[in-house]
Amino acid sequence: MGAGGGTCSCALDAYVRALTANGTDVFVGTEGSDVAGIAQADHVARWDGSASAWSAMGSDTSGTNGWFPPATNIHGLTSAGSNVFATGTFQNADGDARADNVAWFDGSAWHPVGSNGAGNGPWAGEGSALALADQKLFAAGNFTSAGGDDLAQSAASFELSQIIAVATPTVTAGPGPVATPTVTPGPSAVATPTATPAPPAPDVTPPATVLRSSKINQAKRKATFRFASAEPGSTFSCRLDKKKSKPCTSPKTYKKLDPGKHVFRAKARDQAGNVDASPAVKRFRIKRR
Repeated sequence: MGAGGGTCSCALDAYVRALTANGTDVFVGTEGSDVAGIAQADHVARWDGSASAWSAMGSDTSGTNGWFPPATNIHGLTSAGSNVFATGTFQNADGDARADNVAWFDGSAWHPVGSNGAGNGPWAGEGSALALADQKLFAAGNFTSAGGDDLAQSAASFELSQIIAVATPTVTAGPGPVATPTVTPGPSAVATPTATPAPPAPDVTPPATVLRSSKINQAKRKATFRFASAEPGSTFSCRLDKKKSKPCTSPKTYKKLDPGKHVFRAKARDQAGNVDASPAVKRFRIKRR
């Protein structure tokens, strides 16, 4: 598949563990960098089927290297049209804290796929395989939760409508009693119904606020609370005892607390304006010295 600048004068001189294709384009996932001597072709690169036509897929913010960090292994690839999805082991690609272990390429740039609800990637651990079906991305690997869901162990799914506009079919009357859709070729080998993008359904589901930890320092009469929401982009308000709720971020610390009983409450508000009706609550006591 062409030549390059490595010690073997070949385009690829490191392990390749993942391949996927779309038409004549082949996408390769490798441990190596600078595929075919291209500085930006790090870990995932495109080959168009000719003898020497390798190309990079995006780059980092500076434009000097690939989007993935040097310590990256790609274990799984899948594609649909110009969209390519990759999984493996990598952290904070291009400095984005959410870009851990799984990412997608939209034809011009790479992006994270979801998060754990606390500002990091959707899971901690190695991603091994990917598949696309029913407008969802399915992932498998060595992880115990994904997207903040503790039931998503080793395998998880992600709704592609969260990152890609998904068309819905327009049905027209058929020659018989059952209506039939008119179809045109889609972005993959499978024909898809002719469609126009439907407006997204309004988000009316409030986010769930989770109290991750609380640390009470009796000697310093200080309390620190860490909290999160499963919905990325959520903001928070905090309240101590009967004081007025105020905007806050995690962690939240209160100092010089009076001896006696106290109640801390935190509630999340998502980007659609929905507010958690049942905030996270922690009751505690500061002892008299």
